[in-house]
Amino acid sequence: MFSKITNPIMDIYDSENRGIIGEASFALTSDAERQLIQLVNYGIPPKSLILLNFEFYQLTEGYTPPNLSKLPRQSGVLRAVFTDTDIAEHVPIEIRLEYDARVRGKIAANANFYNSVELYNIDIQSIMQVDY
Repeated sequence: MFSKITNPIMDIYDSENRGIIGEASFALTSDAERQLIQLVNYGIPPKSLILLNFEFYQLTEGYTPPNLSKLPRQSGVLRAVFTDTDIAEHVPIEIRLEYDARVRGKIAANANFYNSVELYNIDIQSIMQVDY
């Protein structure tokens, strides 16, 4: 059973035209980490996830990131290393999902950085172990 998550990143796509928006790095709140562990261990989908220090990079030219009033439907491929701390096994896992995003905090100095972003109305498409 997995008990820890490290190195989360996500490829983000526009759900309407399926085009790539960009990639993002972030930290998981303890509640988001717990919910993702429950998803992988028991198949219990998360209701919402709070992602901290969310930073877009490799953005598609012309893309405008979400703001406080815009709640776009997006899809993503969340990649992270799940760890079974009892046996020190590290497993890269990929979770494909669709969700709505809400910006919850923003630092104005960097247009691609958000203090926190909430993913909600989450629909899990697939969960798989991957080899890098």
